[in-house]
Amino acid sequence: MKRLAMFAVMVLVGSGLVAPGATAGSSSSGFFSHCQVSHFGQMDPIMSPGRMSAHRHEFFGNTTTDASSTLRSMLAGNTTCSAAGDTAGYWVPALVRPNGRVVKAAVANVYYRPAGAQHVYPFPQDLRMISHRSSWHCGVGPGTNRPQRCGHRYVRASIEFPSCWNGTDLDSPDHMSHLTFDRGARCEGVSVPKITLDVRYPIHDGTGYTLSSGPPRTLHADFWNTWQPDELAAVVDACLNSSRACGRVKGSMT
Repeated sequence: MKRLAMFAVMVLVGSGLVAPGATAGSSSSGFFSHCQVSHFGQMDPIMSPGRMSAHRHEFFGNTTTDASSTLRSMLAGNTTCSAAGDTAGYWVPALVRPNGRVVKAAVANVYYRPAGAQHVYPFPQDLRMISHRSSWHCGVGPGTNRPQRCGHRYVRASIEFPSCWNGTDLDSPDHMSHLTFDRGARCEGVSVPKITLDVRYPIHDGTGYTLSSGPPRTLHADFWNTWQPDELAAVVDACLNSSRACGRVKGSMT
């Protein structure tokens, strides 16, 4: 299995689909998908399937995500992400200026990392989840509960998703309890990729800004796993389970 994983890494790096990275054991192991904004809409197929949602969202990745989306329609959709196989849906509440106008994000990077020392399994198809573990940043550094004045740096929103799946349910009534956050190096359940959605906005001063969902502390994000399954499995094995820092994934991995 180790030889197969190393072969997959060599193929991906040699083809230019992922950047060459650190050696095994790197704390930065993993990869990221670089995603442009797809669209805005007052819809949320996880919280409010088939109807209008409570507030407006900004969508990344799958270009077809809407209230009536299905697994089949999402798998057939296009993507705004650099990884061609990343047809998953990612969305956050829209950021709103003090004058009431919506801010369009510059980009979202979706980081996929291992949670600990366990073998990481790809997300099962059709897994859905919401996370409220979030913070606001100015470039690097500690997070805050509201956007700040960032000087020459850009305002960023960061949302971390849980990475320990119960192994059974693709969703739950609260869209959260079928997964838990890892406790250090171990997971209770099945270890799946640890996602951090990092949204960068083209503004330097976020004071007075709000979200369509309310105050800045209501920041959250939704994830619907509609990746092309073979593509996700290939990059998870080549990067997360081989302890490689693969960087930005580009194009197709299979």
